[in-house]
Amino acid sequence: MKKLTSFPRRILCAILSVVFVFLLSACRDAVPTGGDLSADGGGVGRDTGTVSTPPDTSDAPVTDAQTDAPDTTVPETDPPATEPPVTGPTYPSFSDDGVLTICLDAGHGFGDVGTDSAFLGDKSEKDITLPIVLKLKDKLEALGFTVILTHDGQTFPKSAIDNGDNLFNPKERISYAHTLNIDYFLSIHCDSYEADSSVKGTRVYYSMGTPYESDSSTAAVKITKGINDALPNAKKTVIRNMEFDSAYYVIRMAHVPSALIEIGFVTNQTDAENMLSEDWQNTFADGIANGLNDYFT
Repeated sequence: MKKLTSFPRRILCAILSVVFVFLLSACRDAVPTGGDLSADGGGVGRDTGTVSTPPDTSDAPVTDAQTDAPDTTVPETDPPATEPPVTGPTYPSFSDDGVLTICLDAGHGFGDVGTDSAFLGDKSEKDITLPIVLKLKDKLEALGFTVILTHDGQTFPKSAIDNGDNLFNPKERISYAHTLNIDYFLSIHCDSYEADSSVKGTRVYYSMGTPYESDSSTAAVKITKGINDALPNAKKTVIRNMEFDSAYYVIRMAHVPSALIEIGFVTNQTDAENMLSEDWQNTFADGIANGLNDYFT
């Protein structure tokens, strides 16, 4: 009886050992390796066991998380703790020298007259934006800011991508601005809407989807309030937040918080007359200067 019972036990133990080894091997094979994960299933860098930030190579928005990420890699979690990094344009860095410097960009100029209308007579957009920018420059400097202009209407700025013509396109403006150690970028323009001459008013635009969206939004609110306070009887200035892909190039690619102001509509008689008035220009510039001063203080 002992031999009859011990023999099956040995056989049974051997069989169980084989089954156990087989099951253990099968379980290990069922765990996916990094190379088996698709890019959208495991996150960037999953195959190396880390989540790393790829270089900026596309025109997609850059997130705050990406720009604030350290140079070292972050240990992977399963599932990942964050979404895969979003690539975007490269924003050049600048040193903080403790001086508050604002770059003012007078829209158009030189061979580019901008928009016009019968209400402006022989004037055009460039004859409005530059005088307002020059007045704004004086007011900001009086408040203690350092101000740099993208152009003064006389000296044509040179940039890394200067194409040699008598036009100063948005890419050239931003290329030039990127060489400057500035804290804020503001572009000044005039609007036009020929389909309806009753449309009027000031609009302040900023771009979403940049590393500076929050600051740009806050500054836009301050500027808007400054203009509304300076011109209490005018149509209220409004803010327009623009989706990154459709935002104006100069505010989408500026390497600091930024805004673009459409002063008014040249196709509206009241706006056109106001924009040609030196007194109105002074008051309008006061509003912007007070708004920016409020933002920075």
